[in-house]
Amino acid sequence: MFTNELSAALHVLHPLSKAYQAILEDDNFSLQKTIRKDDMLLMPGMDTDRLIYMPRGCCKIYWLDNDNEEHPFMYLGNGDFIILPDTVCIGQRNEDLYIRMLTDSDIWILQGKQMMDVYAAHPEASVHKALISKKLVNLRDQHVLMLMRKECDRYAYFVKVFQYVYKMQLTEKELCRFMNICRRTLSKGKTNWLLKDRKRR
Repeated sequence: MFTNELSAALHVLHPLSKAYQAILEDDNFSLQKTIRKDDMLLMPGMDTDRLIYMPRGCCKIYWLDNDNEEHPFMYLGNGDFIILPDTVCIGQRNEDLYIRMLTDSDIWILQGKQMMDVYAAHPEASVHKALISKKLVNLRDQHVLMLMRKECDRYAYFVKVFQYVYKMQLTEKELCRFMNICRRTLSKGKTNWLLKDRKRR
């Protein structure tokens, strides 16, 4: 039914019209590329109005403070879409965000100008954008809720709510940044979680 991964993935979110599908499956419409581990998908000054689909891969979205310290607030993986709604990062502008690849990743890119033309001609494209934006904002909200918990309780929340991130097997340094805790608190959180897990069994 579909000749590329992008149109198939969008159709799962919301049905495509045949006209929109034909545009998406035009080889000249979208850009397909492989981005290597540690390469940047987004840096300050780059266009943030793109729609990106990542069938295979993993990335983190973060901002830097005045001391050049990273503050990751979102991780995305296989099958995720990446757009940056205006409200996705509290207190930061989209133009100040970074997206770094954590593994070699395959992506499909639709540029902002292309998407504006598509929105005007195909109403379902706006539905796709709204659904993707809602998911990303929900992920952001879950991260905020984690940071509102006591530091000692954040690891348990992380394992329960962010299972897809847990499976990425991030380094301790990455985990501490995501939960905004020190390594000692992370170690205590892991120990408490293991003890509770054993009791549940």
